[in-house]
Amino acid sequence: LDAFKWLVAQAPGAFDRAASLMAMSSRDVAKSISHGCLTADHDVLTPAGWIPIDSWKEEDIATWSTTGEISFAQPLRYIETETNETVELFGTAISQKVTPDHKFPVLISGTSEGKLYEKWHDTQARNLSKNRLPLCGKHEGPNVYHTNDLRRAIAIQADGSACGNWPGHWKFHLKKERKIRRVEELFNIKMKQTPSGTWQGVVKFSSNLLSEDKKLTWNFLRTTTEQKAACVEESTFWDGTKGKGNRRAYMGTEEQSMCVLQTLAALSNQQGLWRIGGPGGFPGSTKIVNTLSYNNRKYADIQ
Repeated sequence: LDAFKWLVAQAPGAFDRAASLMAMSSRDVAKSISHGCLTADHDVLTPAGWIPIDSWKEEDIATWSTTGEISFAQPLRYIETETNETVELFGTAISQKVTPDHKFPVLISGTSEGKLYEKWHDTQARNLSKNRLPLCGKHEGPNVYHTNDLRRAIAIQADGSACGNWPGHWKFHLKKERKIRRVEELFNIKMKQTPSGTWQGVVKFSSNLLSEDKKLTWNFLRTTTEQKAACVEESTFWDGTKGKGNRRAYMGTEEQSMCVLQTLAALSNQQGLWRIGGPGGFPGSTKIVNTLSYNNRKYADIQ
């Protein structure tokens, strides 16, 4: 599952040049520009989640700038063409197929007059070799939700269960001390021990952050950069780990929620590597357990 899915912003002035072509015929456009194309199944990020680029219906899509900022913008034109000439890019957290003239922002460093410098350079895919491409950035969305509600939704998705015919209420059955304390802290309740030795608590929580079938929704994108980072951190309290150094991980079986968390990591200047595992969880379970490994890597190295 590709961590580098969103379209990078084109070279300065590219959108203005595209606007000058709007009134031209498709034939004239094809003759006037060099197509830097992606495959039809390449995913782009919209405010409502990821979609294949050939399913684009004039939604805003996420774009990355050399300042490290990620924002949603409206493309001016969608151009479709056929070609048999493609370049495959492989590296740490990247796997893409593009046309040879598709441009990518490459970070170049060196020395000038005894001083170190770094600058971004637009490089065509055919010329990419052992270069570094950006993996993540910072998206400053609106402050719509209280950070504690974001954390509560993640806790419920990880370990809560719906209370039957009692809408908006969720039940926790827990054994691990850290999870018990975390529920008490987040929901301001006191868990009670059951005869079986587990600890139980019922909480009330209704929000469009969770779907009816308990999946994290793409409303999590409507958050600040700081809130997105808080969501990534919260996931490690549950079916996750915090190892030595910067290693952090979250494990789960529900793919949409994993995808939301991976995206939140990328939009808060972190990397979330998604590894698909095997069956796990309860004995006899056939559900596939996925792992998100978070780190502070900012670039993908092209092999």
